[in-house]
Amino acid sequence: MSSCRQGQGQVLQDPRFGVAAQLNVWNTILEKKSGENPLFKEIAESQKVFAERVVSGTRHQHSRRMSVNHFFGAKRAAPKKA
Repeated sequence: MSSCRQGQGQVLQDPRFGVAAQLNVWNTILEKKSGENPLFKEIAESQKVFAERVVSGTRHQHSRRMSVNHFFGAKRAAPKKA
């Protein structure tokens, strides 16, 4: 990440199909591990309840981009070369 901060790298967003595939695999893992281990199931369910509470509060907030631009300035286009 330090190279990205210095303008030497690029952070790309994962493609939607990749994220969907990861989430489907994670559901399979959760079902399997929850069936094998009651403590795992309890912790996973607790984390899900917490995540639902946190995420539901962020759905009605302003864009994160607004906050980033406020603190770090809007990204400006590089000047055109002649």
